[in-house]
Amino acid sequence: MKKINIFINFIIILSLMIFVHKFYLKFSNGFRVDKIFDKFTYSKIYKIENDHTFDIDKIFNQKLFLKNKGRHLYVFESEDSKFVVKFVRFHSYEESFYETFLKISLSQKNIFLNEIKKEKKIAFDQTFESYLIANNLLKNETSTIFLSLNNEFDRKIYLYDKFNQKYELNLKNTAFIIQNKISLFSKNLKKVKKDEIAVKNILDAFFDTVNSLYQKKIFNDDRHILKNLGLEGGKVYEIDIGRFKYKEDLLDKKNYENELNYYSEYLKKYLKENIPNAIPYFELKKQQLINNNYDK
Repeated sequence: MKKINIFINFIIILSLMIFVHKFYLKFSNGFRVDKIFDKFTYSKIYKIENDHTFDIDKIFNQKLFLKNKGRHLYVFESEDSKFVVKFVRFHSYEESFYETFLKISLSQKNIFLNEIKKEKKIAFDQTFESYLIANNLLKNETSTIFLSLNNEFDRKIYLYDKFNQKYELNLKNTAFIIQNKISLFSKNLKKVKKDEIAVKNILDAFFDTVNSLYQKKIFNDDRHILKNLGLEGGKVYEIDIGRFKYKEDLLDKKNYENELNYYSEYLKKYLKENIPNAIPYFELKKQQLINNNYDK
């Protein structure tokens, strides 16, 4: 009986430790400053078209507070709440503990591990290419202000995590993107769901931005638009910039229609569930874009 009690207590303590650890990771976003160090990389010299009259000191002289994380980025907000600075999570491209364990256990020539490494290299190149597209070609559609991928800034800044712990960071060790802070598209749409005119204006802005991308032969391969879009000043922005791709024949009639249908699918689903009376206008606007493209 005593052994059973000890075992039960062990399970309870272990479960509690796991719960606390998961809660900590969720709350802290698993942030460590070394995760944004460019310490291995597949980096090369990128041709970045920045506006060098822009004074980044007005951002980096402020405190930057951790707000969120994406698959490949940590998102910090400036103290004045006007900007976000997104730092590349380089550790997401590195060899994981699991991969290291397998490499040691099996062999360095293991085909499975080589495939994982190859896929990470492809993901790295595609994501960085997307950042370049956003900065060089889509500043107006993404509200991107500045991009640094070449480790050119030898400057110290200070970051603060969710526990308000302070970290000193040299920008030379990182890659980052600066954007204007934009409120979420989904929250704005939800706020005005009972206002028919306001909803139509938002849908107009959505299709205007999507068409602006397509006219540049660029599309977003991530269709989770309700969390990837922002809305500010009556304009829709693509605030998640990690999945842009160039397609030479995007403006061909069938390609344009297929891509528009595919990309707007989640928005249509959201409208059906939450603002069903907006569906006719949604379909009308979508068809107008398609028809306008056909007439070219």
